[in-house]
Amino acid sequence: MKPMEVTPTTVMGPLMLTNPYTPRQAPHQLDGRAAEHEAIRAKRLAFSMGGLVAVVTAAVSLPASVSAAPGGVPGNKPSFSPDVSANGRFVVFGSDATNLVPGDTNGRRDVFVRDTQNRTTRLVSKGLNGRQSNGASYFTNISDDGRFVSFVSRASNLVLGDTNGKDDVFRADLSTGKIIRVSVGAGGVQANGASEGARMSANGNSIVFGSAASNLIRGDTNGVNDVFLRDISTGVTRRLSTTSQGNQNLASSRAAAISPNGSIATWVGPVGFHDAVYRWDRGTNKVTISAEPSEGVGTLRVSNGGPAWAEADTDGYNYYYSIRVYNQPATSAFIVEYSNNTMLNEFDVSLWGNMVAFANPDTYRVEVRDKTTSDLSSDEPLAAVGSAEWRGIAFSSDGNKVVGVDTAGQIKLWSWRTNAVTIVSVN
Repeated sequence: MKPMEVTPTTVMGPLMLTNPYTPRQAPHQLDGRAAEHEAIRAKRLAFSMGGLVAVVTAAVSLPASVSAAPGGVPGNKPSFSPDVSANGRFVVFGSDATNLVPGDTNGRRDVFVRDTQNRTTRLVSKGLNGRQSNGASYFTNISDDGRFVSFVSRASNLVLGDTNGKDDVFRADLSTGKIIRVSVGAGGVQANGASEGARMSANGNSIVFGSAASNLIRGDTNGVNDVFLRDISTGVTRRLSTTSQGNQNLASSRAAAISPNGSIATWVGPVGFHDAVYRWDRGTNKVTISAEPSEGVGTLRVSNGGPAWAEADTDGYNYYYSIRVYNQPATSAFIVEYSNNTMLNEFDVSLWGNMVAFANPDTYRVEVRDKTTSDLSSDEPLAAVGSAEWRGIAFSSDGNKVVGVDTAGQIKLWSWRTNAVTIVSVN
């Protein structure tokens, strides 16, 4: 849900939106939400979140209840890049804080998961035998059920035999505590180049990532960053970022993303002297070009219905910026336009691409647009959260919870139906 990549030196996190419908719903079932969306528009509700003013369309209006930190103390340093499980119970994030769990003395950015139901915070990026990691960890994702967490780390003590001295991609199984390295080649050979930007399917099995390594597959001789897919269940790593004819690219590819059901992967890659949006379909194993924006591609996302991207265009006099979302049916484009001099890089899409959330640079609001129930040309969003300091946002699959980073660098969970706001980055 970048490619505004969250590294240990980057403050801004991504705008991420997991789908507002359950993974089992088919596209035709989304229309049944129309009546609910109309009810949601019945009342408008405003609240203040630590300097963050939010204006939301809500079905009910209850007194705001901002809880500083139920059962815990907020982190003593900033947190970043949150993601949230399907029902909003589990929130994963990176943090520089040292007081979220006992004995955190490694002085590195770590990955944590907060169980909002049991009010517990758990260290995810843990070294072998329970030791602290010896390197920074970041770029977090969590599976829909909250069991798996993927992240990038430069630590060398998360798994046995990590001697490459490179940033690698890992996946933690929270049910067993086991961490595996994802950015590996055949037989588990470790990468000879750095890996980055991991994205995980909803079930935690398929993970796409970028890597400069040349030994993850045979015949990788182009010497540039490529996009790879690792399927955990089969142990197979494959390169996705080829041309439509199956040839190696001569320039780097970036911004990998994978659909919730793992059937579609997208990335930004070269075509001629400019960038294009590439798409790989698991069913056909074919690579195609979805778009070639004339003035560049920004953040890339993908739903089960197809890719979505931020792009820039020009008529020779003015520049125009938009988000283009392809959903079900795939021929139907869902477009959010913005005619100013800023790429709409902070956004994400819902399960089937029927909803898009984005940060509006003019109003400083995070807006949610619904293709099925609202006029796309309307300035009236389904919901909006506003602040120039709002760093990142994640929307739970059930559509009930929003997670973001406030002005103090704390992760907050907002249940918009009850208007309750809780700090999540706590011990």
